[in-house]
Amino acid sequence: MGEIAANRLRHGFTTSSASDKQGSDVTEFGVNGEKRYLSRGMDDFKSEVIAYCLPERPVMSLVDTMPDQVFSRLMAGDVPVLHTDQGWH
Repeated sequence: MGEIAANRLRHGFTTSSASDKQGSDVTEFGVNGEKRYLSRGMDDFKSEVIAYCLPERPVMSLVDTMPDQVFSRLMAGDVPVLHTDQGWH
């Protein structure tokens, strides 16, 4: 906590195998005059969203729930790099 992680990807987001590189981001947007917060996990192999969380407020479960969903999809031996911007709403 409070430390900046090393930039292991160096903007190299493409990969030749599934579950090798995954990314995460949080986006705030409006729906019918109300705010929503989308935390999504994406497999960079196919640019496919593989997990998401969509709460009404920017609470800690926003960033806790989505990685649990991503990790539950991993197969034995998968060791992906999970890239985030290290920001927080």
